[in-house]
Amino acid sequence: DILSKEVVELSKNKTAGTNDLNPRFSPSGGSIIFENVINDNSKEGQIMIMDIDGNNRRSLGVSGRMPDWR
Repeated sequence: DILSKEVVELSKNKTAGTNDLNPRFSPSGGSIIFENVINDNSKEGQIMIMDIDGNNRRSLGVSGRMPDWR
């Protein structure tokens, strides 16, 4: 949280046994794109997007690493 300077956990709604990695804020600052991977790294990650508050988490239906807003 920029105003309070407190760390806020946004991955609270992720699937157990996975990690959220490489987050990037959208150009408007209203969304975050990231990869969600199985924590044993046995498969390529899924590219996901969520609202800035961690809600409305959804897959973009593609696999990949290091997503960006290009």
